[in-house]
Amino acid sequence: MTRTALIGSFAAALLLTATSSAFAGNVYRDLRDIRSDRVDIHRDRVKLKEELAERNYDLRREYGLSLQDVRHRFVVSPLLDLPFGKGKPWANGSIADRIAGGWNITPVLSFQTGMPASIWQNNNNAGTLGGIQRPNMVPGVDPCTSGRTTQRLDKNTAGQDWFNPAAFTQAPQFTLGNAPRTLNCRIAHQFNLDTAIRKNVRIRETSQVSFRLEVLNLTNTPKFLNPEMRFGRGTFGKITAQAGFPRIIQYMIRYEF
Repeated sequence: MTRTALIGSFAAALLLTATSSAFAGNVYRDLRDIRSDRVDIHRDRVKLKEELAERNYDLRREYGLSLQDVRHRFVVSPLLDLPFGKGKPWANGSIADRIAGGWNITPVLSFQTGMPASIWQNNNNAGTLGGIQRPNMVPGVDPCTSGRTTQRLDKNTAGQDWFNPAAFTQAPQFTLGNAPRTLNCRIAHQFNLDTAIRKNVRIRETSQVSFRLEVLNLTNTPKFLNPEMRFGRGTFGKITAQAGFPRIIQYMIRYEF
């Protein structure tokens, strides 16, 4: 039922200094299927309309981009030991080592492109007693719009919705719309940067104090829920809610022996 084309991937460990290293990985893929569940931790497991088939007797028409198709995902995670303190190039005296030595920084940077959109009709007039109704496509009209995510959030700017409503028309009663199951109108991409800073202070030969500071979502970059995909609603194509969490700072002090 599902075909995954892993077109290219690479992972490389790079030696930056004698005490620092990094891992970087990038995945490019094209995932297609006839049915898929949207991965969404912000809802329960009640089936969404976008996960249902419109024509159960003709599943070939359902074949297309998977709702889980993330075309690009890039992750880099360097481990950096700062060059200060005993055995390092700078600030390697006894007092300087206590203050500046033993620090390391571990950021984790991730970026991924958005997943495909699935448009369905808010008014199910097909008379199928359930299931899903999709709208009809207007030939020659691009259903996707362009622009930055922040531009599309501006409700006072005309034409800045996520989808072009002029590309769809309501399917007549007792018919099935011809819109595909998924469109290559990608929802918002995701970016995140977490960072951990740690310092070890040697107290005795067999004991030390470890200090760790963690910052989640360091850049305080917002994440957004999907735009409204039900054609016929007044909020069609608009993002109305935010997901994720703001910047979180937490610290820990531990005595090790």
